[in-house]
Amino acid sequence: MWIAGGFAALALAAVGLTVAGGGSPRVATPVALAAAVPVDEPGLRALVRDPAVLATGRAIFDGLCWNCHGRAGEGTLTAPNLRDDWWIGGNDMTDLVRVIREGRPGTAMQSMSTYYTPAQIAAVAAFVVSLQGTSGGNGKAPEGVLNPIAW
Repeated sequence: MWIAGGFAALALAAVGLTVAGGGSPRVATPVALAAAVPVDEPGLRALVRDPAVLATGRAIFDGLCWNCHGRAGEGTLTAPNLRDDWWIGGNDMTDLVRVIREGRPGTAMQSMSTYYTPAQIAAVAAFVVSLQGTSGGNGKAPEGVLNPIAW
């Protein structure tokens, strides 16, 4: 059993992930977010233009979030499509950070604040916003309110 676990740990280490308590992958915080994490809308939106932040957000998404939201963010039976303009928990970056941090009671979306730092949560939110308008996968039917993020 150790051999399988050891290989899994080596594979995660190869892509910069480690496994924390509870089995959730951890990703190193990008240098751009190491000092301070923006909490206002303009500061969070600036993260979408930072390749290092997006890479961190993608690594976390690819390690955990895809299980519910699909590899391309297209949505599944248990989670909404993240690529369309329909939003369930609000349509700006501060709303997205809040939903990732606190979860959505009564749904499969659990709080990520016990697994990830505020900087990592902000990076995931930036990555999710970068998915807007992309394609791939089947694309779950819209849910929530049609309310495009205004840039």
